[in-house]
This record gives sequence, C-alpha cells and structure tokens, in this order.
Amino acid sequence: MKGIRSLLRGFSYLFHAAFIVVMLIMAGVLLLSGPQAVNFDFLPLTGNALAYGLAALALVGAIVLLLAVRHKAQALYVGWSVVVAALIVRFFLFSSYGYVPDSGDFLYALYGLAAALAALLGARQTPGLNSR
Repeated sequence: MKGIRSLLRGFSYLFHAAFIVVMLIMAGVLLLSGPQAVNFDFLPLTGNALAYGLAALALVGAIVLLLAVRHKAQALYVGWSVVVAALIVRFFLFSSYGYVPDSGDFLYALYGLAAALAALLGARQTPGLNSR
C-alpha cells in the first residue's frame, strides 16, 4: 500500500509541475502574441490580465509545490490541488470548449480529468497528512 501512495504522490508532483510549466508557456505566448491570438476560457480573465493571471497562478503553484516537496505546508498543497482540479473540470465541462464528434477530443478531456483527480488523490497522500 505504501508503494501505491508513493506512486500517487510522485504523480501528483509531476502533474502539478507540468501544469505550472504549461501555464507559464501560455502566459508567455499571450504576452508575446497579444491577447487576441488566444481564446482561452480557463480563467475568468481577458486580455493582458489573463497572461498576468496565468503567470501569477504559476508562481503561486511553484511556491506551493516546492513547499510540498520539502514536506512543508501539506494542507496548502491539498488546497492547491483542489483549485487545479476545479479549474480543469471547469475548463473541460463548464466552458465554451467544444468537442468535435468522432475525433476523440472528449476522450482526451476525460484523460485530463482523470489525471487531475489522480493528482488530487496523490496530494492527499502527502507525508504529514496521513494518520499512519
């Protein structure tokens, strides 16, 4: 059982690190190409505020992730994981994001949702939060 917990925890760290890198890349693209180049309903922001919001969110995420890896602020990491999972659910299920029939887009969205939920479960398995 400890091996599964460690695997989930490692997956959670990697998932959130990748999420942070993607947010930074998207913020960079928005700042370099202009906000009109991207239609992105991930956050309720538009224009340059979206780019700065993504960059700020990535910075907060990086700090929380570094603290979690050092086994500090574990409850904050769980909270961060809940926010990330909620943002991903909102983007794929409750935004104007559309799926092309018979293209497999919806299946990839389900994979993304499953990964976010697995990362959330892995965040709960962080040291210091378990009673054992």
